[in-house]
Amino acid sequence: MLLGFAAVYLVGWTVYGLAVGADATIAYVVTVVIVIGLVMLLDQRVGFSPWILWALAVWGSAHMAGGLVPFGEGVLYNANLAGTVIHYDRVVHAFGFGVATVACWETLAAIEPSVVMTPGMAALVALMGMGVGAANEVVEFAASHLFASNVGGYENTGWDLVANLLGCTVAATAIYVRRR
Repeated sequence: MLLGFAAVYLVGWTVYGLAVGADATIAYVVTVVIVIGLVMLLDQRVGFSPWILWALAVWGSAHMAGGLVPFGEGVLYNANLAGTVIHYDRVVHAFGFGVATVACWETLAAIEPSVVMTPGMAALVALMGMGVGAANEVVEFAASHLFASNVGGYENTGWDLVANLLGCTVAATAIYVRRR
């Protein structure tokens, strides 16, 4: 079912992006397909929990929607959801890198089953999720220079990192509380 869901959203968003003439369609498809492949490879070693795999799939679909659905002068990623601080982009970042943090914990626990969740380990796992988020920002930076795309500049990067920190901290705290 999970692969079916991923296939449906990939095909659906691809067709939609091409139909509305979204310039970033192919870049989004290629990126999400690469990430799905990496998750599948890692899952063979780690054996992620089903809910993490589903959450990663939902994140992939939300990511594609954010970059392909027209909204105002730009795309859904620019949508202001409430006030001036909460944007679609920030919600997707907080959710996605929170999920990535849990995936990092599951990876660490699979590699070293004797690892114990302490406050220090929770901080380390949150930093692992932040590292995944930082890698994402490098990809956004490269895309903005290679494809002349507008992913938002310095302020966008800063807000992305704040949202990543929030998601990673909440996820690491939840893991710690659950493991206690």
